[in-house]
Amino acid sequence: MKKIILFFALYVFAISLSPANNAYKISDREIENLFMNAEEMCTINFLNTENNFVSGGEKDRVTAILLAFFLGGCGVHRFYLGHSTAGILYCVTLGGCGGVIPLVDFILYIVATDAEFQGKYANNERFLQWWE
Repeated sequence: MKKIILFFALYVFAISLSPANNAYKISDREIENLFMNAEEMCTINFLNTENNFVSGGEKDRVTAILLAFFLGGCGVHRFYLGHSTAGILYCVTLGGCGGVIPLVDFILYIVATDAEFQGKYANNERFLQWWE
């Protein structure tokens, strides 16, 4: 048993000295470059409207419909449309009167055309979007 352990230790030591292992070494400069690139990629300005998925631009009606159906009680569809205040109110009121308001939102999103959706619902900050 001692011979096997000694042979294994010598084998591992011999492998560690082989020139093939030197190809896998990374210098400190390469590690520093790796971290610098990671910092650049992780730095995102969420307050910039170009990078924020919630503000600006057109919203997909199908995505809003699915969010209203599955997560309407939590107000996720309103967060998606950029109406964070209404989304918070949906959360606080358990879906706006127990889920009635998200159900109405869901039906209105289905019935509306894409142009109506963008004009009337996607760019509307009111809690009751359909109320005029």
